[in-house]
Amino acid sequence: MLDSQIEGCAHCPVMTSTGCVFQPKKLSADTLLLAQGGLAESVAIIRKGIVSLTAVDEEGDQLWATIRGPRSVLGLESLKGVPTELGVRTLTEVEMCTAPLPSLVSMLQQADGAHALFDLALQELLKQRRDINWKTGSVEGRVARFVLACERLLHGGRDQPLSKVRMASLLGIRPETLSRVLNRFAARKLVDSTRGIQVLDRQALSRLAGDALTDA
Repeated sequence: MLDSQIEGCAHCPVMTSTGCVFQPKKLSADTLLLAQGGLAESVAIIRKGIVSLTAVDEEGDQLWATIRGPRSVLGLESLKGVPTELGVRTLTEVEMCTAPLPSLVSMLQQADGAHALFDLALQELLKQRRDINWKTGSVEGRVARFVLACERLLHGGRDQPLSKVRMASLLGIRPETLSRVLNRFAARKLVDSTRGIQVLDRQALSRLAGDALTDA
């Protein structure tokens, strides 16, 4: 489930009484934010939009993938000089706030800022522990889990819907396989895929998602 957007500094949990070292930044869709194995020069907090996190092997085959939305923190490993194990790319237009490492280290000396930032960091770690490996279990179950987790992004609204080609890539299946599964879901009135993907029967999709977890 994607968290709510951060509408401005007044709603940002990292904002302190003495100001903030984070600066706003906008990125267009399909922008490489951080290459796998690279060392981040700053830490970023997503305010609006969606990014994908992926890991590939030496041959370039995708091993793992997930997405992150608002209130996610990226690049914390850089505080210890550790290269990232994941590549990060924007899926939609993204608004974020970034802080260069020296400024962030200084901010962490302030108790209130440090507490808020590490609270976000803890939430990020919990998200990682809850992450679904979308490449395990039955294909129908994996698609059901993805649709339930990313319904807002798939349905569209103010954001552009996530393309089915990108969705298939995240799931590790062929686009035509995804289309067949979605057509079966539509025939069973589980989803409406005429414009984006809209959930119609959440309970039935949840059962399929649970089957995938059991199979994994």
